[in-house]
Amino acid sequence: NRTGRVFSLIFKAKKIVLPVSQRTRFQKPFGKLWPVGMDELVKLGELVKLEFNQPTPLTITVGDIVTQAFIKLNLPISLSIIDFRSQRQPIKQNFHKNLLKNFSYINKARNQPGTLTLALIEKLHALMLKIIFTRQKQVLEVSGEEDLAVLPVVLLAPLASLVFYGQPNQGVVKIRVTEKVKEKTYQLLQRFK
Repeated sequence: NRTGRVFSLIFKAKKIVLPVSQRTRFQKPFGKLWPVGMDELVKLGELVKLEFNQPTPLTITVGDIVTQAFIKLNLPISLSIIDFRSQRQPIKQNFHKNLLKNFSYINKARNQPGTLTLALIEKLHALMLKIIFTRQKQVLEVSGEEDLAVLPVVLLAPLASLVFYGQPNQGVVKIRVTEKVKEKTYQLLQRFK
């Protein structure tokens, strides 16, 4: 940040865990909630396209359903983070065939539910750098759970990047990465053990 705090140092442990007592704080949308269902793809597409009126270094989708919606709408994605689950229920492996057929290599990382592992953080950071320097789109398949990946993504992404994720039974959440959002994310991550 502007005072010299290196945000990524919060991830120096091999794994940080979200205490059970803090989990309700993370069930609220972290960003602007668009109350659109996946049956309202046209409306979602219009909302997303308006966001591209500003420069956007990276566009990141976290979650299988949001990623699939972006693919159906032919919206740009720099990085997709998926786990072949929706609301903790397995989805078919061919669910992402349109996404996966465009990639000869799918990046993988392990991440247990309710945690953020160093392996996941390091992979996210490496993939973002690769995208920035090579402009190659990337997919990260998480073995375990990808829900909390939104936090390190926001903290590590370049300013003005866009992050989208699904809020179960409510809609899609949009986060425009700003200095204020990074500070808020850092504060939330301090609740982890």
